[in-house]
Amino acid sequence: MNEEKDTSRRKPPARQGRFNLNPSVEAIRAETRRRSERYKRFSDDELRKMLKEQSLESQHRDINAELFARRAERPAPIGPLDSAGKHTQVPPDFPPSYPNELKVRTEIICFETTKKFPHQSRICELCRHLVSRMTSVFREAVQAGTITAHVGLGSSGMGGLIRSWIVWNCLESDWDRFEHEVRRSPEWLKFIKAISQTESFRIGAKQTETPLPRNGPQSAETKPNRRAMVKAYIEEVRSKKNKRITKRDIWRLAGYRARTEFERWERQDSKRPNKAAHENFSRILREKPHLK
Repeated sequence: MNEEKDTSRRKPPARQGRFNLNPSVEAIRAETRRRSERYKRFSDDELRKMLKEQSLESQHRDINAELFARRAERPAPIGPLDSAGKHTQVPPDFPPSYPNELKVRTEIICFETTKKFPHQSRICELCRHLVSRMTSVFREAVQAGTITAHVGLGSSGMGGLIRSWIVWNCLESDWDRFEHEVRRSPEWLKFIKAISQTESFRIGAKQTETPLPRNGPQSAETKPNRRAMVKAYIEEVRSKKNKRITKRDIWRLAGYRARTEFERWERQDSKRPNKAAHENFSRILREKPHLK
């Protein structure tokens, strides 16, 4: 007798190719993608308005899902994590030894800056804007001789002012990090250049205005800084005449074909004093022929 084969436990044939999902699951995923694409062209404000319309109540769930997905994809706001909704705090007082002549203008600029950046989450932008606005104030103070560039950069000037804003609007663990970011900004670099150039020009112009002696070499205590005087004269010609001159133009106008005597006069070489060269170069700085 032939044995009958047991077919009750026959294995199903192996699937060929890629594993296929349940048609119902694929349909759900396709519908989800279709709904997501439907709201891509709408802005956040338009989607929020759609949530208020009763006629679109059946779509509210999809709209909320789209808004949630957008919030999840956006980067976190720059600033302290626990101060996104807090209002900006104005420091109650100025830094120690802050120049009294600048307090009124500083108070006005700080008030306007607070209105432009009302939340602590934008404290870095606030400080950079404040540096930009205060650049002209400190430049004028340095030009008038009220303060020096060193004071303007230090804790009694702009450095202390920025530090106080950060202290009053950030966590203590973030103070150094945010101050470092502000000091690396283009606004801070422009501020440094402005007050340092103003100070060097003021010192050079002051030395140029002092009468130059017509005698020979002077002692170390009374020697003027001739390099600063030459630099100030070149800068004065550039600013008033919009004309760029160099040291070569100065020593050629004095009647020299080489720069040797000019360099000796400029560094005040005591080993090779030249009274005629001193007379010629001093006359040019006094009479300022390039300004005529």
